[in-house]
Amino acid sequence: MVSDEKKGGIGSSEDKELPVHLDDSAMLLEAIALCKAIAKQQEENGKAIENLQQTNKNLQQTNKTLKQEFKERRQEFKERRRELRQLGQRSEETHQIGQQLQHQVQQNWQRIKELSEEMKDLKQSTKHTAASVR
Repeated sequence: MVSDEKKGGIGSSEDKELPVHLDDSAMLLEAIALCKAIAKQQEENGKAIENLQQTNKNLQQTNKTLKQEFKERRQEFKERRRELRQLGQRSEETHQIGQQLQHQVQQNWQRIKELSEEMKDLKQSTKHTAASVR
């Protein structure tokens, strides 16, 4: 009678190697699955990189636009500040001229009062002279 081990039956050396072959197959399937997952991840990473590059490009353009707007607004600010300084100087000059005119008006009123007094005196003097001539 031939033993089971020699026939390749249950308990034979072929049975003992079978789990090793199954382990190899499982490892191969796992490796294939990992390769597919890696390939999928690389594809997703590639798309993400493209999206990030486009976003970076858009941000660079936005930055360039904002820098230009800042430059323009800064120039406008400088011009307005210069205009305000000029207006301030003109306002100060106008204020000084106003004070000078007010002083001149006061002097003119004072002179008018003095001349009015002189006219009264002249009228009185003229009346006396006219009365004495008669």
